[in-house]
Amino acid sequence: MGLSPSGSFSGVVSLSSINGIATFENIRILTSGTFTLEATSTGAATGTLGASLTVTNFVFTVEAVSSASTPSKNFGFDITVTLKSEDGLIYLPTASIVLTESSGQTILGYSPSNSINGVKTFRIHFETTGTKNLVATCNTITSNTVSVNVLDQTLKISLSSTVIPI
Repeated sequence: MGLSPSGSFSGVVSLSSINGIATFENIRILTSGTFTLEATSTGAATGTLGASLTVTNFVFTVEAVSSASTPSKNFGFDITVTLKSEDGLIYLPTASIVLTESSGQTILGYSPSNSINGVKTFRIHFETTGTKNLVATCNTITSNTVSVNVLDQTLKISLSSTVIPI
């Protein structure tokens, strides 16, 4: 099975027919545009499958999750962003994601990046303590707010000695 003009699919697009019929399930067209589905078969005719269809594939929701609710300052933690399309499935085409903190604090270790198969994990940290409210944006769609309370790290070192008689 193919698209005219060219577009990309996910799912199984090549099947053997049974009694001359091939049923394709769970196929997603990943490219926006107007297409005609085309079928080909080895040694058989090539044909168009019905009227053209228009696909508008876009990010519908952006979800963000933190790996830690109380990270320590200057220690990295992960923010994972998942993009979903209108049908609730993960948005597979590459898309640009921007991460921001609501008060404008600098997010260290971060740079805007593209999703890979609908997901991007950012390893970030802050140099200051307190509540940080993070949101991810893809195009004009903004995620839920992820709040983390960055704590002041404390490192305690205890030394003891024992005298061993010789």
